[in-house]
Amino acid sequence: MDMKLLQIILYKNRRVLTTAQIAERYGTNSDHISKNFSQNKDRFKEYKHYIK
Repeated sequence: MDMKLLQIILYKNRRVLTTAQIAERYGTNSDHISKNFSQNKDRFKEYKHYIK
């Protein structure tokens, strides 16, 4: 896995990761991450686990 540093992104003073950043780290594409999220959305709480 490439160990380059992630770009820090702040949203309302909270550090966040974008779908693209997550996909890059896992070696996949954004569509795959979005699909997996959609299939498991009921397991996550908005603003705790994700920001829409």
